[in-house]
Amino acid sequence: FTNPDNTFRVSFSGGKDSAAMVIMLLEKGYPVTSIDFMDSKNEYPELYEYIDRVDKYLSEKYNMHINIIPIKEEWEFEKWFYSGYTSGKHKGEMRGFPKVLSRMCYLTRQKGRMLDRYDTTSYRYIGIGSNESRRVSDNPRLLYPLVEWNVTEDQCVEYLKEIDLMPTHKKYYTRSGCWWCPKQSVQSSFSLYIRHPDLWQRLKTLESESPHGWNLPGRTTDDLELKLKKYVTSGKVDLKKFLDDKTEDEYESTYQRIMNK
Repeated sequence: FTNPDNTFRVSFSGGKDSAAMVIMLLEKGYPVTSIDFMDSKNEYPELYEYIDRVDKYLSEKYNMHINIIPIKEEWEFEKWFYSGYTSGKHKGEMRGFPKVLSRMCYLTRQKGRMLDRYDTTSYRYIGIGSNESRRVSDNPRLLYPLVEWNVTEDQCVEYLKEIDLMPTHKKYYTRSGCWWCPKQSVQSSFSLYIRHPDLWQRLKTLESESPHGWNLPGRTTDDLELKLKKYVTSGKVDLKKFLDDKTEDEYESTYQRIMNK
């Protein structure tokens, strides 16, 4: 592998590890040519808010901005959702949601491939904590600064807290991903339903149009709505924890929406 232009790109996901990594790189004076975020156009709204926060911080301290790369038009979710399979026993049938039991969603694969192909001649920094070093590749293009510095995920959290740049979306969603993801956790599904009724309604529409629904039996949108109502009634879920950035009026209207369902 050769890097003729001596370029170093950061793979920025919007998560705690990649955020801590890019700031540490700049703080330590490592070369950073570009900070690349591959945008599926379907991330949780709070993630986009966090990207704006990080971008503002990087701009003010290091005169750098996050390079947002849109996913290719042919890979956009709804276009894929409504299109038909091109081969196999389901050829011609509408795809609908990615299958829950599949190892990896098509969009996750395409985001990775597109970022890999975006620039094949640069070094690329990858934000993997030292406690996850088993995930390190032997590809000479890929660099793992957190592993090199022996910085763990927990240390990334402490570092971001110190500079007041913890990703707030982690309070509501157990991991980053698309808002419509069939594999998201119950907590993430609750957060979407509570915080973004417009997206939840869109999800219900897509669920009704998908040939195989959205999730496994017992994990439909109706199931999750009933479960949340039961949990709020019993006190198992504190609705205010999902709405800690909202006004009292917003909390009350959300409470009425959920309990009157």
